[in-house]
Amino acid sequence: MRVLIAGGGVAGTVTAMALRLAGHEPVVYEAHSSGGADTGAFLVVMHNGMNALRAIDADRPVIEASFASTGLELVGPDGTTLGVREFDRELDGPRTLTRAALYRALQQEAERRGVEIVHGKRLVSATEGVTATFQDGTTASGDVLVGADGLHSVVRTLIDPQAEPPRFTGLTVVYGSTRAEGFPAAPGSYRMLRGSRAAFGYTTAPDGTTYWFARVPDTERSRAEIAAVTPEGWREFTRAAFADDPLPCAAIVAATGDDVHGGHSYDLPTTRVWSTPSMVLAGDAAHAASPAAGQGASMARWRWKTRWCSASASVTCRTRPPRSRPTTGCAAPGSRSSWRPARARTSAASEAGHTGIIWTGPRESQRERLAGDTIRA
Repeated sequence: MRVLIAGGGVAGTVTAMALRLAGHEPVVYEAHSSGGADTGAFLVVMHNGMNALRAIDADRPVIEASFASTGLELVGPDGTTLGVREFDRELDGPRTLTRAALYRALQQEAERRGVEIVHGKRLVSATEGVTATFQDGTTASGDVLVGADGLHSVVRTLIDPQAEPPRFTGLTVVYGSTRAEGFPAAPGSYRMLRGSRAAFGYTTAPDGTTYWFARVPDTERSRAEIAAVTPEGWREFTRAAFADDPLPCAAIVAATGDDVHGGHSYDLPTTRVWSTPSMVLAGDAAHAASPAAGQGASMARWRWKTRWCSASASVTCRTRPPRSRPTTGCAAPGSRSSWRPARARTSAASEAGHTGIIWTGPRESQRERLAGDTIRA
């Protein structure tokens, strides 16, 4: 079976490798010329994501490109430690790496296995059958079209012309990295800090690089306005959100050079129809998670395994949505992490201890909070 995959990100490349393993002929069409150079944007592949990679024997390239995430510390607005969680290292996860490094690792592994990845092919339309048309006027034909083309998916609108558009969450997420020293955190451990206005998280890699992200309440701006923000503008925007807090957030941001960028956070309220007889969604196109909210990359890997791709059979397209809402954070399957409280807890820390849910900011709803085993930056 020839399977056309729109999108060469996490969901697209992992789906392609799984299909190749099952004996099919996947071809990946990626809109961009490369995996991207957004070095500041980093993420965590959680236990469920690593388990999905391990199921198709593709975990080793990601392990080699990343470092182990050893634990998590929650810090309140006054600097008090509210709780500490240690991750089970026997599971070979979670792992931290930049988004660009993850894309390179997965694309190179897919190509090593014989998967064809064609760059510079942005999907604009497709017909049942399947014939896909790209922005440059070229076409491709196959038996099935997989829409792994992200939050603003073309395939999603082809499957369901009435599909709800992405929804602004009221947050802007900023990422950065710095080589400055002196910030409190054990190598590989995440510190999640709740400021009076915004949320902040950071971790320090074994080579001394500190990767950080901030989730700041904001009003929606146009794409052109967001694209026009300079690194200095993102630093000032983020620093101001933590200027009044007795936390290291503002100092970390101030120590960051030009490796900083940001953007609005969007999610999908619901995905009513996931497929037609010859088209199906994968990754953010189906269940976009808010950036830095815990499960985007890992869900993209896990979904192919649990929903429609069998390593020993054929592609199965389903129209019934999954039991859990796509944008809901949940504890990672196979996780055995334990939560250890620190002194007396506030109500927020108590909630984290009893339900495995971590707050990430003062304006977020329960639906958008992090699951205890699912942090992502």
